[in-house]
Amino acid sequence: MYRQSPVTRESLPSLFFKPTDRSVLNDYESIVNIDDTYLDAANYLHNTVYENQANIPEHEKWQIIDQWLNDLYKDTPLPLFERNPDTAAALYEMALFNKEQDAAAELVRENRTMHRIEYVEEDKRLQEILKVIGISKNDLSKNGECAIRTLSSLAITLGLGDVEQSSYFRALAQLNIDSERTQRSRNMTKRTIEEFENQIQEASLRLERLNTNKWDFVEEQKLKEWKKNSCLLTRKSCEYGNRLLHLQKQYESMGVEEGGLRIENLKQIEKNVEALGELLETKRQKLQIYQEMPPDLQMAQLKLDHAREALVELRETEAELAEAIAETVQ
Repeated sequence: MYRQSPVTRESLPSLFFKPTDRSVLNDYESIVNIDDTYLDAANYLHNTVYENQANIPEHEKWQIIDQWLNDLYKDTPLPLFERNPDTAAALYEMALFNKEQDAAAELVRENRTMHRIEYVEEDKRLQEILKVIGISKNDLSKNGECAIRTLSSLAITLGLGDVEQSSYFRALAQLNIDSERTQRSRNMTKRTIEEFENQIQEASLRLERLNTNKWDFVEEQKLKEWKKNSCLLTRKSCEYGNRLLHLQKQYESMGVEEGGLRIENLKQIEKNVEALGELLETKRQKLQIYQEMPPDLQMAQLKLDHAREALVELRETEAELAEAIAETVQ
């Protein structure tokens, strides 16, 4: 019996964690009232089972596990699992837990049997009382049956152990007390909610005032900054005005208007100067030509003839170059 993964408590079916007796499985979770004697017995059993768990050798654990699995599955084949120390520890704990649950289920069964016997005896006693006074269920009217059925349902609802009138009164009184407590609790809850709503409203108003104050503070800071900038601009304006007056006085003291030194006049003078400069350059070039001429007339004539011959040679050279270029193009 081997498989790859070990058996853990989470991988086993829920059968391992509840009593093996099927007759009490359905009612096991609904049992809520158990006598202290049975609870003490269950606690004693729990302490006894787990007392020496850590000191038990592994082979004894496997004996207990095998016996438990054989009793549990009987003729059904056992599931495959890996036999190792971890699996032994997990299955041993489950076996002890299952035995403890079986013992608890046995206690529950005994408790229910005892209550069943008590209810049977009480039923016999009531039947004898009805027999003595000569009243049976068939003798009751429809209203009587309805009243008895209502009282029975009321007794079940109130959780009464008997149907005595005093028990009804006590249960109804307790129900009234619980109702009053519930009503007071509801009223307290309502007042608490109202207080919370009032606090929320006050907090909202405070938040609104804080936002308003914050906005006013921001606006005040902006106003201060604007005033500061306005003062600075006013001071600069005064400085620039004083400087402008000083420059105006200095301009008037220079006599620019009287001397005709305005921009238009200066531009016209500049144009005239440029025209005179161009005329002077032309005159200078002509003067340079005359300065290059020899002072003697004959020498000047010879130089002029020489220049003419050079001009003729240059023209001939130009013609030859033009013919050569034309031939090259063709």
